[in-house]
Amino acid sequence: MNVDVSKRTLWIAPDLIPPAPIDAIIFDVDGVLWHTGGSYDEAARRTVQFILQTDYGVDAPVPVTDNELRQFRMAGGFNNDWDLSYAAIAVRLAGYADPSAVAAESGGHGRQWADSILPPGVKLDWERVRWVFDEIYWGEEMFRRLFHRPPETIRGAPGTWHREERLLPLDLLGRLRQMGVRHFGIATGRNRNELTTVFERSDLSQEIPATAIVTADELAKPDGRVLKMVLAGFAGTDATPDSPPRAALFCGDTRDDLLAVLNYRKLTAQESARTWIGAVAVIPEEQDAFYQQAGSDAGIRHVAQLPALVEVLNARVQRGV
Repeated sequence: MNVDVSKRTLWIAPDLIPPAPIDAIIFDVDGVLWHTGGSYDEAARRTVQFILQTDYGVDAPVPVTDNELRQFRMAGGFNNDWDLSYAAIAVRLAGYADPSAVAAESGGHGRQWADSILPPGVKLDWERVRWVFDEIYWGEEMFRRLFHRPPETIRGAPGTWHREERLLPLDLLGRLRQMGVRHFGIATGRNRNELTTVFERSDLSQEIPATAIVTADELAKPDGRVLKMVLAGFAGTDATPDSPPRAALFCGDTRDDLLAVLNYRKLTAQESARTWIGAVAVIPEEQDAFYQQAGSDAGIRHVAQLPALVEVLNARVQRGV
């Protein structure tokens, strides 16, 4: 993959000056460290189609588009793809002609909003959506291994998780360490099972301590306590445990990732020794204006641009401007 890692495609809030050089980075996984367009997105599409056809007799459901998925994630409230699939089904059961436009209007209310638009008397079973999604995502073999039962709806398929691709360059964490970054953590909407597949195909389990990883099993974004838990997990690691980070970046690609930072700041507003966290949006150029207006501190196109971003921020710290 050809990635422009120069400063040319970065944007940074003009008045942003961290209180200290960046010494910690927290990552979201999907869309940041791992490309999941062929896995989670495809599983969501198939789940919506399967349930509408099988459970509701809809012959030709309106397809789920990339733009619809993007609009749901930019709206917030859909930190996992079970809820996103549930909402996409609800939109179609409600008869909306333009699902993408309706997704943008969900206002961050997630599954509660999806329930509110269902027609009277129409029921949608979230557990049913979840299990169909998991069967499609994992495929028969992995589903049996993880859940100790055969899939009920999908048979013989390999699972869409095989289509995931690594985005994190092999040398990135080492380069960031040379720039003074001592701590790395993860705050993800994946559960532990889903995170295992990432670790099995990368060296991240050796690079990031288990104590500095928070998954959806424990707490979900946009709750700001997710980031507090990651920071607490840095304590006791080999990276100077008696010196907590002073300035960190959280790299995410959805509204809920940004809101996690903003909510963290509200939680820690009265804490004099809190770690400052900057919100970095890892997004395509066409989403810049949205995330700038929503409150992001910086934007990059690819995680490979992090060293360039850290260089600029650290220079601002040194100059004080």
